[in-house]
Amino acid sequence: MIDVIATLKTGKTITDFIEGGPLSIALGDIGLHAARNALNKAAEASAPGSQVWSAVTHLEMAEAALNSSLARAKVMIWVRPSRLFHLECKRKYILTLMAICYRYLQEDTLARRAFERARNDDVWKASFPHDSEPTLIVLTLINPVNWFDVRAEHRYLIDISEAEAAVFESPPGGPPTVQLR
Repeated sequence: MIDVIATLKTGKTITDFIEGGPLSIALGDIGLHAARNALNKAAEASAPGSQVWSAVTHLEMAEAALNSSLARAKVMIWVRPSRLFHLECKRKYILTLMAICYRYLQEDTLARRAFERARNDDVWKASFPHDSEPTLIVLTLINPVNWFDVRAEHRYLIDISEAEAAVFESPPGGPPTVQLR
């Protein structure tokens, strides 16, 4: 699993993140193989930026699918709270990858909107306005079905404010006309 924030803080530009492989690895890690395939085709494309846009489209579709699952959160919160937490973390991770793509494409307004959605449309926090970790632990103990999910939730956990700072502190690189690897 790629640590997006750590990778960007090592001095890599957004271009390095997109063209150098970390984004492709991250897309594969979360099962977005169609987005990864689009990104990998950019090396042969006459307009590599269009392949990044294609990857963004796949990320948007994945976010829409997660939003559909999260719409049933009122039931899920009492049955499998750990699953809800996992889906919310994954949605934020996808939005972060989307923001990185937007930054590469020099669409800073869209990148900021992706981070705003990650910060403001949080089903988990809306369901539990107080600290969520103790609530998750208590509800997990009550329902043994959740015991199997506990380790998976933190795989996609990302601090949105820290991710946003890392994305906008990293130089975006040149225009997306460079041949991707």
